[in-house]
Amino acid sequence: MIKAINNLAALFIALVTLAVLSTLPAFAQDDSIIRLDTLLAPWLEIIVGVAVSVFVALGSLLTLWIKQKTGLQIDFFHRDTLQTALNNAAGWAKMQAKGVSLDVRSPVIRDAILMVNEGARDAVRHFGATDDEIARRILAKIGIQESVTTVEVVQANDHTSGT
Repeated sequence: MIKAINNLAALFIALVTLAVLSTLPAFAQDDSIIRLDTLLAPWLEIIVGVAVSVFVALGSLLTLWIKQKTGLQIDFFHRDTLQTALNNAAGWAKMQAKGVSLDVRSPVIRDAILMVNEGARDAVRHFGATDDEIARRILAKIGIQESVTTVEVVQANDHTSGT
């Protein structure tokens, strides 16, 4: 990655140098002046376009390098993994509860915590989530799932009753 950035930087510097040199006059052996800017005028637009493209590519590579060094992509991946594990555990716990009230200490929630720890071990370690935090998040997910189901049932009843 660093080698590619160095190569692109060298190419960019060479193109900028060529663009600057093209505006300077050159002297032939017979002391007549040959203007490089008139010779390179048709190519100058292409050279500038390539220089801008290289500059944008270097900016993109720099952005990618910063993202890799700061770990932003890793956080997004772990967050997604943890959310999926929490949703699965909440759905499982809701199915296992069968009308029994759930709290942080209930055996169903304890089993759901184990599911999250097994399914998203790296994500749990990455965020430093404790078992109590996972339990609260599972209970919150169950509450969200139940409220969405209630809203869907109410909306379905509204459509069937003709209101």
